[in-house]
Amino acid sequence: MVRGEVRLHEAARQNDPESAKRLICEDKVDINCRNNLDRTALHVASAQGNIEVMDVLLHHKSDIEAQDRYGMRSLLWAALFGCKAAVQLLVANGCNTQVSNRQGMNILHCAAQNNHVAVMDFVFEALENVNPDEVDKNERTPLYVATAHGNLEATNRLLQVRANIHIKNKNGNTALHLAAENNHPRIVTVLIEHGCELNPQNWRDQIPLHLAVEKGHTMVVEALLKTGVNVDAKEKNGRSSLYIAARGSFVAIVDMLIKAERDSDAKLHDNNKPGWFPQEGVANNCLHNVDYTDVEAMQSILWKLATKHLHPHDWKQLAFHWNFTEEQIKAIAHQYTGNKSYKEHGYRMMLVWLHGVKPEDNPLKLIFEALVAIDRKEAAEHIRKKPNDQASGQQFECVPSLCCIL
Repeated sequence: MVRGEVRLHEAARQNDPESAKRLICEDKVDINCRNNLDRTALHVASAQGNIEVMDVLLHHKSDIEAQDRYGMRSLLWAALFGCKAAVQLLVANGCNTQVSNRQGMNILHCAAQNNHVAVMDFVFEALENVNPDEVDKNERTPLYVATAHGNLEATNRLLQVRANIHIKNKNGNTALHLAAENNHPRIVTVLIEHGCELNPQNWRDQIPLHLAVEKGHTMVVEALLKTGVNVDAKEKNGRSSLYIAARGSFVAIVDMLIKAERDSDAKLHDNNKPGWFPQEGVANNCLHNVDYTDVEAMQSILWKLATKHLHPHDWKQLAFHWNFTEEQIKAIAHQYTGNKSYKEHGYRMMLVWLHGVKPEDNPLKLIFEALVAIDRKEAAEHIRKKPNDQASGQQFECVPSLCCIL
């Protein structure tokens, strides 16, 4: 570019209409001169939303349909940067509104990418033949772009015009896949509320849960699990979500998945039984039912049991007694922090187990029975005495829900 052309582009960038007019009319600078990216002054002004200088350029017949190196026209630049007034001016001057860049992204794709709802409103209200489900060359819809970038407002706007929530891209991913993979829990929730499929598979047989687990996105995993997704689904290579979480050392997600699996399994059993798998005939006359509500106190008891009274392999025996699967036990044990890891493993396992105990059941009674069943009577006796020690008032106030033993 020669000096005058550089000045014209700078005038467009600085919104200096007088300088632009002088350069065009007096210095005879080519109004469509291009920089190293094949962008004209109108491209620059449109991206900045500089209406005054755009008026000058359009009055002097700047090429409104000029494309830069990436196939971007002035209209697309204005939409990409949310310059609604620039979009309106270009449309008023007769630009083609059905254009796309080299990636196939149209005006809605560009607006959705940067969450520019005002531009989207104008498109839906003022333009004709607008297809909210038009795909780019990667088979991405505007909704797909909005969810991938975490743009909640743009997502909601597209859902208001009934954008197709089930369309897949060339890799078989839906909008829910991309929201999950890119850690956008609020968008995941919105998509689910609008009825998206919970377990769509991509070309690798991955459902959104797999992608969220693989990236360690705890909040997304939690949002998906609340909806009842298929926690047992396998990828094409046979990996489950639990296996992926364990290999990634995502401890919190491992525990969440095991809870979800056990909640699902519990529905297959008699809901009238205490817990899931009670040990019939063990100390039934020694312990009374309690209405357990103090989770914090129970966690303290479980921590002391795991760290002071259980032997290295006891937690696995308890897990098998409570019908944890082999895969679940391996997933918990995958976290290794040294020779004392079994203490943390036992505590985590018991917290997962506690999650599934029904409110009307006495968790201490169930733990007592389990310890007796695995021949750890000394530890069981500690559990039997613990509430009575608390009831004595030593060191801290009695917890009513735990003072009913014996």
